[in-house]
Amino acid sequence: MFCEKLRLERTSFSVDEEKIMEAYVRVDQRKLHYKMYHRSTELNEPKEAAILAFWLSRFKPFVRKSDTQYSTGSHNELFSLFLVSVVVASYRNIREMAKMRIPKNIQRDLLYTIANRSTTFDDMALMVDSPAHVMVESA
Repeated sequence: MFCEKLRLERTSFSVDEEKIMEAYVRVDQRKLHYKMYHRSTELNEPKEAAILAFWLSRFKPFVRKSDTQYSTGSHNELFSLFLVSVVVASYRNIREMAKMRIPKNIQRDLLYTIANRSTTFDDMALMVDSPAHVMVESA
């Protein structure tokens, strides 16, 4: 779905499975941390997706193959944004992704934040969890 949406060939990417597994390990560690130290706080799906997106954007498991070199580019950050968008849409029970429109300027700011700012995984969880609870469908 991600490749189709961005009109990318699936075969133009290689995936580092170890980096993906490490991202999931980090998510599990955070879930354990929440259970141990924040008894009233649980990781819901948007928070968990945000933390996974955070680690995927840091570990950069998706490498785009090119004729001359391998490029990590910004597609790891694009995938992170796509992941949290899908989770927020499903959490809000939005039937079609087309109904969930994130304005282009906000998409650009989110991508920049994911890629370049010193955002923590908790910041990312808050960024995703808040819209999951207050976002409404576009008409």
